[in-house]
Amino acid sequence: MTSSSDALPFSRPIPVREIGYAPTRITVEAEPAERSALARLLGVPSVDRLKAAFELRARHGGRIAVHGTLEAHVVQACILTLAPVPVDVSDEIDMVFAPPGDEALYKPGEELDLDAFGEDPPDVIEGDAIDLGALAAEHLSLALDPYPRAPGATFDEISEGEGEDVPPSPFAALARLKRNEAESDG
Repeated sequence: MTSSSDALPFSRPIPVREIGYAPTRITVEAEPAERSALARLLGVPSVDRLKAAFELRARHGGRIAVHGTLEAHVVQACILTLAPVPVDVSDEIDMVFAPPGDEALYKPGEELDLDAFGEDPPDVIEGDAIDLGALAAEHLSLALDPYPRAPGATFDEISEGEGEDVPPSPFAALARLKRNEAESDG
């Protein structure tokens, strides 16, 4: 997730040569057109705000440490009713990027041994920049609730077989079969 400005509509590449051992502080904020494109990409009704504050610092061996906070306001659709569900997203970002050829990078064909409680392996620096916009968009997508629910939305609200557009539930069909079986036995 470094220089994929072609793949994501929110791109803020920072050249690696501008990052020193002293902290470099950068804040990125998505513009309205970028937020609309991100909403389409994420499959949500809207991304109303997306802002991330980063601190970048060079490390030994050409590595770059990236620490930051992400703040966003997104409207998702309820999985039961499709009603709008406003969501405030807050996420911490803590990553290390390494130049290609770094011994700690995953190499295709090698077995990947991850420690669930240890540090993540570094991401590779592609090209000569780290794309902070793409990094913020990636963390936003990971922080969203995959099953958002409107307050008070329950499965009882879903009509079963009412109307011509709603197919009957297979569970409703099983319940009818069970009732019919019980009536014929009794």
